[in-house]
Amino acid sequence: RVVGRLESLSRFAQSSAQSDAGVTMPDLGSDEIGEIARTVAASLRDLSSYHRIVDSVPAVVLLFDDSGRCTYANRHAAAFLQSDPSASGASWEDLWVEEDGSPLQRPSPDVAGRAWTRSEPRRLLVFHTARVELGTSSSLLLTGFDGTAQLEAERATELARQALEASPMPVFILFENGRIEWANDAARSLSDSGKAFHPGFLAAAFEDPFWV
Repeated sequence: RVVGRLESLSRFAQSSAQSDAGVTMPDLGSDEIGEIARTVAASLRDLSSYHRIVDSVPAVVLLFDDSGRCTYANRHAAAFLQSDPSASGASWEDLWVEEDGSPLQRPSPDVAGRAWTRSEPRRLLVFHTARVELGTSSSLLLTGFDGTAQLEAERATELARQALEASPMPVFILFENGRIEWANDAARSLSDSGKAFHPGFLAAAFEDPFWV
């Protein structure tokens, strides 16, 4: 009878740890085993609440053990990677590469960096790492966000800036108050050589007498 009660407790603990919301704790009596069961149930409820909180965080959250194997991925991470790496036992090397496709070394704790997904379509993760202690073992915690759109926007902006800079036509970009924020070489050449690169040029108003 004792073995059967312990087996029931074990099944309950395993189901709860896997976030099976439908599982209920069996009635294991009021003796020492029952007390253990209630303590385990309370701890698992706390763990389940923690998992729900982390799962709802709108950021990529991953845990890697000392061998580099992924042991936890929240919902946002699974969506970003298009699969749950903790379910497949994927390693760091299975998931991340440099932008050119070369291997990306597993980072140390407390560093910020960038990683590209190995799988297509390639996406950029901007991340930070930390070392966390879980029971008797330690893990590498990685948190980050999808930086793909931001990087593409930065590159598009830089290409546009280069195109405007190379234009033979004068180009001015103004603040709302009419002050000059940026001007290309052709625009700067409209003033005489003494003023063309004067520090005050970019703070000038469009109406200031650089030309008449």
